[in-house]
Amino acid sequence: MTKLQARFKDSITHPHKNSVVLMTAISCGNQGQTGDNWDHFCDLVEHYYKEESIEKLIVVTTGGLQWHYMSLGSRSLSAQEIEQKIHEFDRQWVTKNIKIPSKYTFPIEIISWQDLLNKSYSMDSQNFDEFFKKIREDYDHHDREFKNLVNKHASTYVTKKMNRFVKEKIEVSYEHFLKVAVNYVLEECAAIFQLHKCKADLFTYPGGINPPGRHIWNKYFKDSSLKYIRYEIKLDKSLQSDVSASSLSKSNFFKEQPCHLTCYIQCNLKAHNWNLPQEIRFIQEFNKLIHQIDHYAEFYKAQQEAIDQRRTITHRSSI
Repeated sequence: MTKLQARFKDSITHPHKNSVVLMTAISCGNQGQTGDNWDHFCDLVEHYYKEESIEKLIVVTTGGLQWHYMSLGSRSLSAQEIEQKIHEFDRQWVTKNIKIPSKYTFPIEIISWQDLLNKSYSMDSQNFDEFFKKIREDYDHHDREFKNLVNKHASTYVTKKMNRFVKEKIEVSYEHFLKVAVNYVLEECAAIFQLHKCKADLFTYPGGINPPGRHIWNKYFKDSSLKYIRYEIKLDKSLQSDVSASSLSKSNFFKEQPCHLTCYIQCNLKAHNWNLPQEIRFIQEFNKLIHQIDHYAEFYKAQQEAIDQRRTITHRSSI
């Protein structure tokens, strides 16, 4: 088994406290936050807890954020079914990663997405809905840079998640999917406001906050008492050669699921709104990349399917 180790890339010391309350949020499907990777993060927290530098860990589960994508299925779900699926997302993660009894001694508090959005400082403090309205207005009218960041990041969500719909032969238009993904990102960004109500000192997340979230953090919470720190899980140096060797088979995912590759190409073509020569150039360069990995023979068929469909759409639009 690959040995991993976690480390904070920023200082966790607080100017006015000996120990801090650390908080993180769990993204559904993020492999850096489950299994061995999560255990190594907990090892890191345990180390600082024993040094009395960390007081406790707050974990925000985000199953409730997934309701956005539940409208994209082959059939409409009732409110009760959506609620059940939301709880199932959180339950599966907690069951797998929060062991009872635990080998860790640090206190841990779990906050669901719904509970996070309902948090308030006091009766007269601004609530989530009010701040979300401000974020929506920024996106719609006041902050062009933020809108561009949201659209670009949302398109990456579409690219990643569209594979499942292609595999299950569920018809979803790219435009509708992108609209749903934009709303998802806006809710993520607005929830940063709620993180500041959890009485934590530090917030951390593997890989960093996404670009639109970082924009909102810097715009509205730059001087907040809640500070963001980076952490990473690094491969043990003694195993780097083994990992390098295994990376040569990265395109096996595409080999096993050719429809995923076609979908990936189509989503990129639509996301960037390229003209036909630009699309062809993208496919040619991606072709080179795949062949550099391990001479993926199925790519030619997938790229032809994607470009033929785009040519048909372009031709129909010009008639």
